[in-house]
Amino acid sequence: MLRKQTLRIVAVCAVLAVCGAVAAPGALGKKPLEKRGGKKPIAEVLSFDPGSLQLDLQMNDGSESGQTVDAGVQIKVEHRGAHAHGKGHGNPSRGTLADLVPGTKVLRMKLTGGVVTKLRLRRAAAPATETPASEPDDGDEEAP
Repeated sequence: MLRKQTLRIVAVCAVLAVCGAVAAPGALGKKPLEKRGGKKPIAEVLSFDPGSLQLDLQMNDGSESGQTVDAGVQIKVEHRGAHAHGKGHGNPSRGTLADLVPGTKVLRMKLTGGVVTKLRLRRAAAPATETPASEPDDGDEEAP
């Protein structure tokens, strides 16, 4: 009886070892679950006309969409990685119509009666500023 139980334990251990050997390569290839960049944008602002409150968007599928924005639209702006804005922990701050600039990502948009009443945005990345390279001194200047 003891021998039979020992053989069962050995068989179970062997099955577990084979399962582990088969599953390990797949598990090692996967990245750990982590927050990867926050919310994905649904569109990008192409243009906004404050006079007519017309917002032109490029949707993720490549199509373009024109929307009318309510004058009292609620805008929240997420500041991923920009600790100088908001509270620095991904908490959105209040935005204004001035935040609707080309390149701004639209994370959420609520339409009521065909008019945009709520927006959640992520500001466009600030353009990289290049410092002009200084001209090399070739020593051709005249000495006084």
